[in-house]
Amino acid sequence: AGLGGGSSDAASVLMGINKLFNLRLSEKKLILLAEKLGADVPFFILNNPFAIGKGKGDDLTKIKSNKILWHLIIFSGFKTSTKDIYDAFARKAKSLPKGLTFKCEDVKIPRYLTGSFDFKALEKMLCNDLEDIAISKNLRLKSIIERLASHLGRKAIVSGSGPSVFCLCRTGKEALAAKKKIFKAVPADERKGWQV
Repeated sequence: AGLGGGSSDAASVLMGINKLFNLRLSEKKLILLAEKLGADVPFFILNNPFAIGKGKGDDLTKIKSNKILWHLIIFSGFKTSTKDIYDAFARKAKSLPKGLTFKCEDVKIPRYLTGSFDFKALEKMLCNDLEDIAISKNLRLKSIIERLASHLGRKAIVSGSGPSVFCLCRTGKEALAAKKKIFKAVPADERKGWQV
């Protein structure tokens, strides 16, 4: 669903093997092994809610923060192939000046998670280079993103390779209220198959 399930499963297996066989591998060694399984797998070894990823996303720096971010996540019921999304992106990226990641000198996210919390600024930074590809495979995703913007006033994006879509909320109460609001606004036949 684009929510890191496969990556977190892979990380859990590595950590489980380490514990079960009493291998005593360090976090650093587990991360090196995790990198071979996928770019997102090392993040789940960290057991930390926030990190900055560089390179393919596997060169990680933990961010210490006591902030809690709530998300309203909508899975449309439409299945996508992660491999197909990445293959399509790779074809598209050949004609672009940048690939999936690019060098960024000013990483602002840590400031918004550790200093005075600026929810709107953090929300504005949401982006996903795979989103256009995911939407081209299923236009319903674009409709969900537009609905979240018009009915909730929230910026929403595709999560990972899709097909889940999410927006940020300040509190759990706000997320539940957003869910109720979107259910009232979107007809039942249009949200058939949704998991929210």
